[in-house]
Amino acid sequence: MNRIKELRKEKGLTLDELSEKVGINRATLNRYENEKSEPKLDTWKKLAAYFDVPVSYLQGLTEYATFQPIKALAGVSIYSDEYKDFILKQIEKHKETDALSLSKKLSTLMDEKTAKLVDENLSRFDDRVLVSHVLNGIDTSVYQLLISDLGLKKYRQALVEASKALDAVNEKLSDIATQGYQNSEDDELVQKTKNIVDAYKNES
Repeated sequence: MNRIKELRKEKGLTLDELSEKVGINRATLNRYENEKSEPKLDTWKKLAAYFDVPVSYLQGLTEYATFQPIKALAGVSIYSDEYKDFILKQIEKHKETDALSLSKKLSTLMDEKTAKLVDENLSRFDDRVLVSHVLNGIDTSVYQLLISDLGLKKYRQALVEASKALDAVNEKLSDIATQGYQNSEDDELVQKTKNIVDAYKNES
C-alpha cells in the first residue's frame, strides 16, 4: 500500500488542497491513494518531491523516509555529540515504527485468527523489533544496491549470493518449525505445516 493518503493527512491536507499544490487532478489523486490507478514515474517523483521523501518510501516499498535524517544532519560533524544523539534517536524511532507496523505485516502472512494470536503473543518490544527486522529482510540494502547500479548491471552476482544465503536461512527456519510441530498433538496442523514447507522447497 502506498503512503500518499498517509502523508497527505500528516500535512492536514484535503484531496482538493493537495491537488492544487501538486497540479494533479483530484479524481486522479483519489485513484492513486486507493491504488485503483498507478502513477507514472514522473508523477511519483513529483509527489515524492512535494512530501520530501524518497519515491520508494512513498510507494510503500521501504520503511523509512531516509531523506529527512540526511538533510537534518547537513553541516553537522559526524564526530559531534549532536550527530551521535540524532542517529541514536533515529534508530529508536525506526524500532518503534517496525514494532507498530508488525501487526499489518503479520496479517498478510497468515489467516486473521492466527495473525491475531501471534500478534498478541509478541508483547515484548524487543521481540517485535526482532521479528520485524527478520521479516523485512534486506529490502533497504537491495534498494540501495539497485539505485547505485541502476538495475543489475555490475552487482548481479552479489544478489545471487544473497539469494542463496536467504534460501539456506529459510530452509533452516522451516526445518526448525517442522520439528516443533512434530511434537504437537494437532495432527492437522502438522500436516498443513509440512505441506507448506514441501511446497516452498519445490519452488526454490
